[in-house]
Amino acid sequence: MVNQQLLDYVRQQLAAGVAKPSLIQALAGQGWNAQDISEAFAAIEGAHPIPAPTPAPIPTPSSVQPSVMQPIAVAVGGEKHTSGAGKRLFTSIIDTIVISLIYIGTTLLLPHSVAVYVPSIVLSLLISFLYYVILESSSGRTLGKLIVGTKVVRLDGTKPHLMQTMGRTLCRYIPLEAFTFLMGTYAYGWHDRFSGTMVVSHTYSVAEAASINPKQRGKTTAGHIALIVILILIIPGSIVSAIFLKALATARTAADEVQVRDAERNLDLHEIQLSLGLYQIQNSTYPSSLDALVPAYNLASVPTDPLSHIPYEYEPNATLTSYTLCATLESNSQPECLQGSVSSASVSTSTASTQ
Repeated sequence: MVNQQLLDYVRQQLAAGVAKPSLIQALAGQGWNAQDISEAFAAIEGAHPIPAPTPAPIPTPSSVQPSVMQPIAVAVGGEKHTSGAGKRLFTSIIDTIVISLIYIGTTLLLPHSVAVYVPSIVLSLLISFLYYVILESSSGRTLGKLIVGTKVVRLDGTKPHLMQTMGRTLCRYIPLEAFTFLMGTYAYGWHDRFSGTMVVSHTYSVAEAASINPKQRGKTTAGHIALIVILILIIPGSIVSAIFLKALATARTAADEVQVRDAERNLDLHEIQLSLGLYQIQNSTYPSSLDALVPAYNLASVPTDPLSHIPYEYEPNATLTSYTLCATLESNSQPECLQGSVSSASVSTSTASTQ
């Protein structure tokens, strides 16, 4: 026998313009079994007229605990649907900026002794994970969603629980996942599908969100498929190009560093040569080692090779009347040598091959 209270309620909602599929889904969500619902609609759609509904309390099925059934709102301008790709993109941009600011603040406040042991990628992933999980599980809204005017809900329109938001957030780290919300008339990305959630307008009630037809989530078009294919082809190429450019930049930087070190070696040789000249003027001979030049002869310390930190090669002759001072250059793998002699009172520069 048809439940009269349920029958009256169904007739009222149909008269208000609520679509039959949305009404059936809402009634099922309130605990009504399929047979009661079917009998109510069969009675309304039957050939025999049904008495006009009389005011009565909102019905609840006997199989569930008494609760207030929410009136089903009439969808303005058609069926309800998930938020569009444009809003999702704008939300993502805002959230990315917020997460970046949190990351910067964290790195500034984090003690250096701790920061050196935490890779930047690990810290950024941890911050983004906590950002989405805490905000979406507590209110269903990140700062980006708050500004844009959207919220995260379960497929039945209720707020997602903690485990759902954790799974939803982990799905964000799937390669190319950020582009999947473009694959449909209405945005419905992988992190929505896999976690059983969706993003809707913050004005939607639980019943309105629950009434969204699954076909209105992520309806794929040929254009969207083509876009994803193009992205899949472009992104790997971009990554390869970035790796190549990074390697090229690194090679150029290494070459520049070699030139800088070779220039430093030449300066060191001439500084030592000047000190050797001062020593020879006062002592008529050259020192047996470069240590004798410190600190009285214009050297605070004996210069060393900027890469190996080994002292330059200094070889005086047996009578200490001449010397050879050499440094090996990285640019040509040959030693740059300076020579001095008391007898000729001259200094010369030469380049000798490494034997």
